[in-house]
Amino acid sequence: MMTVDRHRAPARLHHRVALIVCAEARDSARELLRCAAYDTRVQLSCVQEQWLGLPPARCMLSGEFTGSVAAAARLVQGLARLLEPSQLVLIRLDTLGGLARSAAPMMPAPAMEPAARRALQRLRPPSEHRPPATGVPA
Repeated sequence: MMTVDRHRAPARLHHRVALIVCAEARDSARELLRCAAYDTRVQLSCVQEQWLGLPPARCMLSGEFTGSVAAAARLVQGLARLLEPSQLVLIRLDTLGGLARSAAPMMPAPAMEPAARRALQRLRPPSEHRPPATGVPA
């Protein structure tokens, strides 16, 4: 009989990778996403494209796949290496789930890192930029 270690992550998880790129880099980013997936031997499904902002200045490309955490990390590293930093705004990797018996209890989301916060601020129009809260009422 096989024993299951509840503290180890399952070998295959369901992931979603999303890229936010400048509008003029949309076609090349779509091709690089396909090539990076091929290089890391993952098969993307549910590939979607969504325009962001008015007028559309950025584009979000996303795809889902099932694979190991190591394969997901290799995919993100390959995308970061292939895309030029000036065209790339954000790479996001979400783990959507795995086997039901290995589901961990819900944990609070970690604090947003400064680089991710800056990337999100670039997506907002200038009218929505707010100074950091100081705790002093206005």
